[in-house]
Amino acid sequence: MKKFLTVIVAVVIVMSLAPRAHSIGAFLSYWNGADTDNGYGVGLNHEIKIIPLISAELRASWLSFSDDDPGMNLYPLEGLAKFKLGMFYLGAGAGYYIFSGSDNVEWDNTWGLFGVGGLGITIAKIGVFGELKYTWAETKITQPVAADVDGSGIGVNVGVIFNWI
Repeated sequence: MKKFLTVIVAVVIVMSLAPRAHSIGAFLSYWNGADTDNGYGVGLNHEIKIIPLISAELRASWLSFSDDDPGMNLYPLEGLAKFKLGMFYLGAGAGYYIFSGSDNVEWDNTWGLFGVGGLGITIAKIGVFGELKYTWAETKITQPVAADVDGSGIGVNVGVIFNWI
């Protein structure tokens, strides 16, 4: 829980420094990895418009895979480059994935890659978005028994964005 609170504080600090061409958002998240059950969670994003068609985005989120045995929490910290054309966008990025679970299970944190495709609609300074995301990330359980876990899989994010444009 301390890791998640640290991530949230860092994202809020970055968001408080946002100039006019930036936006912040909150989203609900779903992820189904190859070796995991369904994960559900929440996240925050901070988008920086570079030019009208291209933007960069930072994301921090939390997902719980409570149906897995052992239970797993995932804290993705991600960076993304997006190409927008009207309401539609495509993007690619990289992230650092922090895994945690029950006290008797040790997880390795890992780097991964992802791609997104989505739709965003903005009216005035408030917008909504929905996207499909595919993530490539693998980790290991190091205790009590060593095992590889393939977290790669499809996800869905749906949220709201507040623009300073």
